[in-house]
Amino acid sequence: MNAAMRSRALKPLLAWGAGIDGRRTLPALAPVTFRRWFASHRSPRGRNGDVVLFVDSFTDAFSPEVGRATVRVLEHAGYRVTVTERPVCCGITWISTGQLDGARAQARRTVRALLPHVRRGARVVGMEPSCTGVLRSDAEELLRGVDAAAAREVAAATRTLAELLAETPDWTPPDLSGVTGIAQPHCHHHAVMGWAKDADLLRKAGADVERLGDCCGLA
Repeated sequence: MNAAMRSRALKPLLAWGAGIDGRRTLPALAPVTFRRWFASHRSPRGRNGDVVLFVDSFTDAFSPEVGRATVRVLEHAGYRVTVTERPVCCGITWISTGQLDGARAQARRTVRALLPHVRRGARVVGMEPSCTGVLRSDAEELLRGVDAAAAREVAAATRTLAELLAETPDWTPPDLSGVTGIAQPHCHHHAVMGWAKDADLLRKAGADVERLGDCCGLA
C-alpha cells in the first residue's frame, strides 16, 4: 500500500478515487501497527492499578510510536496497561459529518467494550484528544437508557495522560530542564478536557514551553 501511494502512476488515481487533492502527500502506514506490537507486549502488574489504553485508529495505523511511548510512561508511573480485545472507534468521523445513527452505533460498541475494564477499577487513557473528548462528553449525549448510564461510568473513568499522571501520588516527571518547545493544544483537548494539567506537568518537569492559541486549520 505504501509503495502504491508513492507510485507516480498510481498515486494520482488513488488520490482521485478518495477525493483527495492530487498535490497532497498521502500518509504512510506504519510497518507494524500499535495493536500488533502490543499483542506481544506483556505489561507488568503495577502498584497503581490498571489502565485500559484507548487505541485510536490514527495512532494504531500511522503513529504507533506514540502508543509505545505512552505505554512506557504509564508503566514507569506504576500502571499495568491493557487494551480492548477488539479495535474500537469513538465515532468522531460520524459525529463531525452529521451521521448520528452511525456515531451512536460506534459509541455503543465502544462503551460496552470499555465498561468491563472500568468496573474492574481501570482508568481509561485516551491518546487522541478528539476520541477522548467523545468518551468524556459526546457518547453520553448520543446514547439513551442503560447505554447512557454506562457512558457516564466510562466518562468518569476517562483521563488524558497528563490528568492521570497528575493524580499519581508516587510519580514525578523526568527532568526536562533546558528543553524548549512550542505547544499547539488540540481544539477538543482545549474545549472538553482543558490543557491546564498538561501545562502544569511540563512546567513541573522544567520544560520551557510556549503555548499557541490559534487554530491549526485542519477542520
